Amino acid sequence: MSNQYVTIFSDSAAAYATNDLAKLMQIAGGINIEIIELSPESIKLVENNIKEIAEAIYHKKQTTAWAWSQSTTGEEKDRIVKNILSSQGISL
Repeated sequence: MSNQYVTIFSDSAAAYATNDLAKLMQIAGGINIEIIELSPESIKLVENNIKEIAEAIYHKKQTTAWAWSQSTTGEEKDRIVKNILSSQGISL
């Protein structure tokens, strides 16, 4: 069995274990498995998956790491470092 199939199986098992129907549908589409019409329960599950992903993205964007990765100038990075240090009670 090639590594590609091992990865597909592993990703599918993880998506199944977490009820990530959207991911399972994405995987199925990628390997040409026809997707039948979804039940209202399945649609609700996909909507919940989307909501959870959106919330996770929102929370990641609130982190210092995100601010650092998005900063484009040395001044912005200096401000972030100063905020981190001041939150730890360290002054410069």
